[in-house]
Amino acid sequence: MSGNDLPFGIKGNGAIDRRRFLATAGMLGASLWGFGPALAQDETFKLGWVRASTGPFASSFGFAYIAGLIAIDEINAAGGIMGRPIERVEIDDEGAPGKEAAIIRKLKEDGVNYVCGPVGSSQALASLSSGSRVGMIQTSYANAAELGDAARNPYHYQCLANTEQQGQVAVAYLTEILKAKKIGILQENTAFGDAATSACTAALKKRKLYPKDIQIYPLSAPNLNSYVGNLKRSGVDGVLAWIATVPQLTMAFQAMVALDWFPPMTGNNVLFLGAVVENLPDKALQNAYGVQYRTLTYTKTEDPGELQQQFSAKLSKVPDLKGFEPVVAASPFYDFIHLLKQVIETEKSFDPMRVKRALDAVSGYQGLLGTLSFTPTNHTGVPLDGITVATLASARAPQSQGCFRERAPGT
Repeated sequence: MSGNDLPFGIKGNGAIDRRRFLATAGMLGASLWGFGPALAQDETFKLGWVRASTGPFASSFGFAYIAGLIAIDEINAAGGIMGRPIERVEIDDEGAPGKEAAIIRKLKEDGVNYVCGPVGSSQALASLSSGSRVGMIQTSYANAAELGDAARNPYHYQCLANTEQQGQVAVAYLTEILKAKKIGILQENTAFGDAATSACTAALKKRKLYPKDIQIYPLSAPNLNSYVGNLKRSGVDGVLAWIATVPQLTMAFQAMVALDWFPPMTGNNVLFLGAVVENLPDKALQNAYGVQYRTLTYTKTEDPGELQQQFSAKLSKVPDLKGFEPVVAASPFYDFIHLLKQVIETEKSFDPMRVKRALDAVSGYQGLLGTLSFTPTNHTGVPLDGITVATLASARAPQSQGCFRERAPGT
């Protein structure tokens, strides 16, 4: 397969063709299924859309919004929210935490009270420091556990599994099922990476285990050879990988291939990207697993649900998306937007304070990522038993349909 055939501008060597990716992302935001400018009506429901459309993270973060675009299209096709079509008010944050405060101010000035984004824990934490002060109801594609702490972030609703939950599940599988004892951690130098490593260290400590080696790489690293090599030299027999961007994931696997070293490994769901794993040797995938939502997995006797199947069918129609489906599906934006519609129409009000009180009372909402519930003190919506571990190798199985992965043995 040539570089031009690979999805979303990923070249054969794993690098990102930035120009091709941004052209695809722009098309997704403007034309697919009628996404883009709101329908011509006097009143719209303004939804803030904080997205890195330029900058170093544009190619890694852009696909995170596709699930939200599908939700907007579904809702607008059905008449909008209380008769108002959703209008995206998009601002480019360039993936830079330092820009988030000004973006929140601009959105508030534009009459926006609800926001999807940003992507990334560092970016989300910076955004919320301003958003909470002005009562901006928000969700982000970010996993830091503190983002679900309602006392610290009362207007943020974490519609996905946090790093503490993912760490517990990943450690349990690596140590109890795969029987690794000398654990190494490979993490990016971000708030997400720090939070994930902290969660894993706590989960290991409960088992009277401690990380044998922790390798922290900067996002600017040209390759991860030395970091992966250090893990091998330290004698680890299992790796916890906390990688959130496509280039670095590619680099990690490239380093393992170069070393011919494939230890048992678990990590976050970015590991499922088929665009990366499709060119790996079989032995690189035999003991590789990622944390995923149970609703996005299958077994020999259990298929994904109807909602998930319908969503997968829509993803299959998105151009140049092959290989990115599992991470697109794991976005919180689809559930958040549909939940907003339900709450607003139940309350018969767009008032943010009324909506907040209703969101704080949500219990048992059946979403794409599982059953969401919130309380006034807990804004992490997905329960621990809503996530599991799935195999990377199943990316090549036809029953995965691109979007799903097979649940790992023993889960």
